[in-house]
Parts: sequence; structure tokens; C-alpha cells
Amino acid sequence: MGCGNSTAAEPESKPAPQGGAIPQNRTAQEKMNVPAGQMTVDNAFQQLGLGEKPVINESMAMDQVNDNVELLQDLNNMLFDAIKKDCAEINRSYSESDYFRLWKAAHSLKGAMSNLGIMRYAAVCKAIEECGKSLEAAVAAARAAAGDAPTEDDNLEKKLEDERHKLGVYIELLAQQETEYRQHYAAFEKRVLEAAPKKQ
Repeated sequence: MGCGNSTAAEPESKPAPQGGAIPQNRTAQEKMNVPAGQMTVDNAFQQLGLGEKPVINESMAMDQVNDNVELLQDLNNMLFDAIKKDCAEINRSYSESDYFRLWKAAHSLKGAMSNLGIMRYAAVCKAIEECGKSLEAAVAAARAAAGDAPTEDDNLEKKLEDERHKLGVYIELLAQQETEYRQHYAAFEKRVLEAAPKKQ
């Protein structure tokens, strides 16, 4: 599952990572220290510290719109459109291993979300951006070292494979956070509308 409620196409040789629960006897610290190649959505959530962040920083969101409910609604509709566009780009770039386009899309989405206090979603976008940059640099270094010929460095291949797996997990986590954001925003908007002065 990719972000934006769409499925990211994945090369047959490298199936999309599946996030899942890890054994319940694992401590929180152990979950945070899982190697990239063994990461799941569960321990990615732990590593990124998402449990310590609000889904939406509501006071920040209202400050950004000067308590204007209609502006809040308009901006969130724009964010939903941005998710659709940028997540499509993230999914497509991941399937094509185009890490430059991928991290640029994640960077754009991160900024839009951060501005309106969508904290968890923005944090996952940041992780995707950083992972995309890391993969872009690693691929470029591998090509330079091998003169653009296929590399036979098993350690490098394993590192790239593990980083790509981690990136796929982050993209899956982003889809989960989109669902949370939409649910929390619906409840947030309802409360704001109920508290707003009634027009005469």
C-alpha cells in the first residue's frame, strides 16, 4: 500500500514491504533499534517518535488561520489535494527508483503539512525525504565507483536493498497517517464549527 490511498507499483524482484505487528514481548527500545531491512510500520512509528506528537496541533492550526473557520476548511481541502498529487509522485518515483523526484515530492508535502500543524504526517514526510536523499546519494556513489557498470559489491547491494525496504515502510506508514489525519481533522472541524458564533 502506498501513500495517498493508492498502491505503489513495485518491481517483482523486490516486493513491497509489508508492515505488521512485531512480537509483543519486544521493548520499545528494541523496536527502535530494528535494522533497516527488518523494519515494519510498527517500529517505524516508534523510531520516528510519532506517539509523542499530536496528529494535529490544533492551536497552531487555528493561529495560522486567525481563527477563521472557512479559511481552515479551504486550507485543509488544499492539503487533501496536495496529498493526492504528491503521494502519486512519491509512489511513482518509488516504483521507478527515482529518488530525486521522490524526496522533492516528500519535501513539498512536508512543508505544506508543517505549516498547518499536521505534525505526524509532516514527520513521516521528513523521514521519506531523508531516506530518499540517502538512496539518491548511495546510488550516485555506486555508479561513480563502478563507472556506471553494475556493481558486485554485496555489502553495498544489501545496504541499498535495506534502505529501499525502509523507504517502502515509511511510505506505507504515510498512508496510515493520512487516514489518521483525515479522521482527526473531521472531528476537529466539527468541534470548531460547533464553537463558532452562529451567523444571524
